[in-house]
Amino acid sequence: MRRRIPHRAPRIAHGGFTLAELLVTITIIGILASLMLAAVQATRTSARVAKTKATIAKLHSIIMPMYESYRTRRVPIRTAGMNPKDAARLRLVVLRDLMRMEMPDRWSDVLNPPLVAGVRRPSLQLAYARSYTSNTSTTYGSAECLYLIVTIGNPEARERFSESEIGDADGDGNPEFIDGWGNPIYFLRWAPAFNDSDLQPNIVPPGQLGQVSWNDPSLDPLKANAAESDHDPFDPYKIDRGAWRLVPLIVSAGPDGIYDISFSVLVDGSSGNQIPYEYRGDVYAHGIGLPADLDNTSVTATEPKNGQLDHYDNIHNHRIQAQR
Repeated sequence: MRRRIPHRAPRIAHGGFTLAELLVTITIIGILASLMLAAVQATRTSARVAKTKATIAKLHSIIMPMYESYRTRRVPIRTAGMNPKDAARLRLVVLRDLMRMEMPDRWSDVLNPPLVAGVRRPSLQLAYARSYTSNTSTTYGSAECLYLIVTIGNPEARERFSESEIGDADGDGNPEFIDGWGNPIYFLRWAPAFNDSDLQPNIVPPGQLGQVSWNDPSLDPLKANAAESDHDPFDPYKIDRGAWRLVPLIVSAGPDGIYDISFSVLVDGSSGNQIPYEYRGDVYAHGIGLPADLDNTSVTATEPKNGQLDHYDNIHNHRIQAQR
C-alpha cells in the first residue's frame, strides 16, 4: 500500500517595502520634484528676463535718437538783440521745457502749458493730450507717457512690439509697455538721482543709499564734480553750471515686481512716501530716480514697505547689457 505524501505548495515570498524604505523613497521623490520645480522656475525667470531686456533695448533704440535730436533742435523763440548769455539762458530754459512737453514722463507734463510766455504748445503735446480722458489714472502715468512717445511721436515704431509687450495695468484705456511679469515699464526723462548707471554720473554712493537725502550737503562736491567732468551736453555754453549729463531711464521692476525707485518727490529724503512732482524748470532740484523703500508700486508687488531697498534686480537701459 502506497503512502500518500501530502503535497505542500511552495512558499511564495511576499516582497514589500518597510516603512523606513517608503519614507526614504518619498523623500527622494520630493527632493527630485523640488529640484525639477526650481529648474523650471529658473528657466521661466530667465526667459522673462530675456524678454524684458529685449523690450527695453527696443525702447532705448527709439527713445535715444529722439532725445539726442534736441542738441540741434531749433527753439520757438526770438533772441535777436539779446545779450548772448541771456539768449543762451533763455534757449536752455525753452529747450528743456520743449523736452518736457514732447517727452513727458507724467501726465502733468502733457497737460501743463509752456513755462515761458509766448511759447506755443508743440503739436506732439497736443496729440498726447487727446489721450487724456476722465478715466485716465495717474498710477502708471510714467509708463503710459512712454507708450505715447513711442506710438505717437514715432508711429511706425509700434510695429516693432508684439501684443505680449503691451498691456493696460490699471484699465484706464491708456496702454503701457509691460515686462515679462506683466508690470508696466516705467520711464523717466531725467533721473538725476539714479545711481546704477553706465550712461550718466552716479551721484549717491551705494553705501549711502537710504542714509542721505538728495539735498544733503555732503553730496554737493559730488554734484559739482559731475557737472565739471561730464557737463550737460544740451548746455554747451555752461549756463547752468551745476548741470551734468542725464540719460532717459527705462526701467522694469524685475522678478520681484518692486521698483523701489522714486518717480516723484520723496517726503523724507531717502524713504517714505512720495508727493506729486510737476516740472517747473528744476531738472536737478529733486531726487527723481533715487532708490527708496517704496515697494507697493507695481501690479505684482502690493505689500507695504519692508524696510529694505529692492531695486537691485531691476532691469533698465542704463546698464550696457540691456542695450544689446
